[in-house]
Amino acid sequence: MFSDIRKRSGQFLLLCAGIVVAGEVCLGLFNFPDVVNRSFPVYVPHSRYHHFHKPHGLYIQRTRENGAVRERFMRFDAEGLRDRSPKPGLPQVLFIGDSMVEGMGVGLNELFASRVEDLLGNVDVKNVSCSSWSPLNYYMWISENIAQLAGYKAVYLFYFPNDPYNTISYLEDADDPSDPDGVTFAHYVRSSAAKEGNLYQRWLREHSRIYSLLFYIKVEFRRQRELRAKPTMPVRVLVPPQDIHNSQGFESLFVGVRSERQRKAVALDSYYIGKIQGLLAKHDLKLSLVYVPLAQQVGFDENAGIFPPYTEESRQIIYESNVFQDHLSRLAAQSGFTFIDLKPALREYKSHNSILLYNERDLHFSTAGHAAVAQILAPVIMADLYGRDR
Repeated sequence: MFSDIRKRSGQFLLLCAGIVVAGEVCLGLFNFPDVVNRSFPVYVPHSRYHHFHKPHGLYIQRTRENGAVRERFMRFDAEGLRDRSPKPGLPQVLFIGDSMVEGMGVGLNELFASRVEDLLGNVDVKNVSCSSWSPLNYYMWISENIAQLAGYKAVYLFYFPNDPYNTISYLEDADDPSDPDGVTFAHYVRSSAAKEGNLYQRWLREHSRIYSLLFYIKVEFRRQRELRAKPTMPVRVLVPPQDIHNSQGFESLFVGVRSERQRKAVALDSYYIGKIQGLLAKHDLKLSLVYVPLAQQVGFDENAGIFPPYTEESRQIIYESNVFQDHLSRLAAQSGFTFIDLKPALREYKSHNSILLYNERDLHFSTAGHAAVAQILAPVIMADLYGRDR
């Protein structure tokens, strides 16, 4: 009797093992679980950069553009970058920035970095970008990879209005927040890993397609349950203009730097931009800082339905504000780098084309926005490389 039970148990285990192996092979052939495996998470903690992309990662991004939902695959290469293959023999320039440069919801060939390459035809743009990065992260990447930039013709750093808030937040995650020169995030990496399960569970997610699929289903089920349990948020508007400097969002900076935390955040950004300029100058690299305006700085129709909605007064304040540009322009004059403000050029482009340059209910450039930025930057880069317009 016991031998019969052992025999049946062995047969059952072999059957289960066969089903698992067959499932792994079949799912591997269809490659769908690889999308899941590579997209949880897309951004992983990093001991030097705070967070970065998973090498060879794949992520599906959905956005609304011109009233339609667009779905795009965001693939990352072996370095964790959204970048096309290098073009040996051509002059090289570096684009470094956050999700505006990474191109959330936009195809690889639609990015303004790719479009600049296509427009000029004689330049190789290395696109180093990651969502929510700021000058602290840019400095960490450049300082660690400066040897790779030998022979580059120029570096273009893209600055977005939420950068100060990101910089101060990441410094607070550092192992020693009191030392802005020696920033590391080892503790942040360890604490983040602890939240993702033990080493065995993480290994299974990376190596088993079936486990990765089950993990995805569990996470999605939990997310949907939390959404159903979450009470409906009442529609609210951004605080009135007289109190905008007290709001929690980075939009408050458009009326000027008011609070102590804001002053510290802006000072930290300036500090790291200065360090980037100094480091690049030592290696004979030219720095150009490109200001990327918030959607409402370009047109009142951009992001009109964003949640929470802006009051007309607040939108007017943001549209007219030059707080960021004035600060960055002064910093450029002091530190010796070039400052490029995209706001007037994008307004001019929009006036002639009458199209939305940003995704609906989103802060990021639409496909049309990337095309506009490429057309604006291409002659600037040509002049930087050859001292003349194309």
